[in-house]
Amino acid sequence: MIIAPTFLDHWKVKLLETELGDDPCAALYVIRLWGHCQAQKTPRFPKLSAPALAAICRYKPAPERLWLAMQTAGFIVIKNGTVVAHQWDEYNSSLISSWENGSKGGRPAKNKGTRQKPKETHGLTGNNPAVTDREEKIEKIDEIGLNTHTGATSAPVGEAKKTTRREIPTLEQWLAAAKELRPDWPEADARLAWEHYEKVGWKAGRNPVQKWRMCIGTCYRNWQDRTNKHGSHQQTGGRSFEQRNDYSKIK
Repeated sequence: MIIAPTFLDHWKVKLLETELGDDPCAALYVIRLWGHCQAQKTPRFPKLSAPALAAICRYKPAPERLWLAMQTAGFIVIKNGTVVAHQWDEYNSSLISSWENGSKGGRPAKNKGTRQKPKETHGLTGNNPAVTDREEKIEKIDEIGLNTHTGATSAPVGEAKKTTRREIPTLEQWLAAAKELRPDWPEADARLAWEHYEKVGWKAGRNPVQKWRMCIGTCYRNWQDRTNKHGSHQQTGGRSFEQRNDYSKIK
């Protein structure tokens, strides 16, 4: 039931109070009538008598006075012997619509077009296997990432394969490039650098080496740092790779 905030000051309510001799309960009589309409789900009551109206509104004085006052104020009208709560259905149209929808099984569903049901999977997973531990994760990464032995790259699942190769130099290629780029770099030290990269799978830290010629500059600077630290390269030339332990720090 919908009641406006200004209901108590409405001119019809004030008129009903006057017709009932300034009765302060005039608004309450109307609310009880409207409550009866909501309970019966209709504003129409055939053959409703004045005493019955007074009983619904709980009006104790003469029932005929309330009967006439309600008609004068416009809260009820008589149509072919049927008492109608005037305009109650207009103010409560949303409530009546809910009743009608309820009798039809609820509010009509919105038309969203034809929707197909998703295919049943029967609880089976897709093509991607579940990873249960770290070893399987690493193995999967190796399969789709850079191969540390061949340098081949496999394409991600669902994409077209794009074969790219990561060039890994032989010892001869490494020494030739070192002699060309850094002529003063001792061959023995350059050989140790190549052996280090071979040992770690040609990685700089955790990342695969993409441009091995740049590693020559890095290793050469490391050799210069050792030379400056110890005075001359002759002082370090006699130490083994394990004693130096310099190339393991290459990032």
